[in-house]
Amino acid sequence: MSTGFRTEGEVTIADLVGDIAGKGALDLNRKLNEMLDKTGSAGQVLVNLERCLGLDLVALRVLANASKELVHRRHGSFGMVKVSATIREQLISAALLHRFEIFDDEEEGVRQFSNRRWAFENMTGHTIVCGYGRFGSHVVRELRQAGVECVVVDADPDKVAMARDLDCPAVEGDCTQENILKQAGIEQARRLAPALSSDTDNLLVTYAARSLNPDLAIVARANEDDAIRKLQEAGANGVVSLYRISAQHIAMTLLGRDEAAGG
Repeated sequence: MSTGFRTEGEVTIADLVGDIAGKGALDLNRKLNEMLDKTGSAGQVLVNLERCLGLDLVALRVLANASKELVHRRHGSFGMVKVSATIREQLISAALLHRFEIFDDEEEGVRQFSNRRWAFENMTGHTIVCGYGRFGSHVVRELRQAGVECVVVDADPDKVAMARDLDCPAVEGDCTQENILKQAGIEQARRLAPALSSDTDNLLVTYAARSLNPDLAIVARANEDDAIRKLQEAGANGVVSLYRISAQHIAMTLLGRDEAAGG
C-alpha cells in the first residue's frame, strides 16, 4: 500500500495504491493532513482509486474528514475517480457516499474542479441563495434563466451536489454562520435570498449578511406573518410571504375566472 501526490494544474491528485487499512489508514491520515497544511496547497483534491484494492472504515472516515475540511472550511472541492463497485458499496454502507463527488475520468474531474475554483475566485456581483429546497431551487432556476449568476449555500451535502450537477457553484455549510457566507462571496455579492424553511434561520442569515455587506439587496422568505417585520428590522429590503402570495394568486385567479365566465 502507498499514497502519492501529484498536481494537475491547480488540482492535487492523491494516488492510493493497494489495500488501505489499519496502520495504512493512519498513514493516509497523516499524509493527507500534511498535504492540506502545506503552504499553497490547492483547495481542490481528487483521490485516484484506480489501483486501490480496498479501504477499511478508518480509511473511509479519514477521506470523509479531509473532504469536510476542504468543503466546509476552505471552500474547496474533494472528489474521487476510478471508484470500483466494491468501494462504492463500502461508501454506501458507511453512509459516506454523499461526501464525495465521483468521476469516472480524471481529466473530467480536474476540468470541473479547475473551472469551479476560477469561478469562485473571480465571482462578483452575484446572487447568493441560502437554502436549496423546493423553494430555493425554484428561485435559483428563475434567476439563472434570467442570466443571473448564482451561488447556492446549503448544509445538506446532497442538495449541494444537486446544485453542482447543474453547474451552479455551491457551498456546503450553515449559512447562518459568517464564515460560510464569506466563502460564498457575500462581500462581493449584489443580492441575497434567504430561502430557508425556518424563519429564525432566515432572520439570522439576514442579520449576518447585512453586517458583512451594507449595500447588499436582501429579499427574504417568510413563512409566518410575524416574521415579516422582524426580517425588515434585521435589514431585509423585501420580504416574500409564501402564504400571502399564494392566497392572493388563488383569489385573483378565481376572480379572473368569474369575470371571464360573466363576460
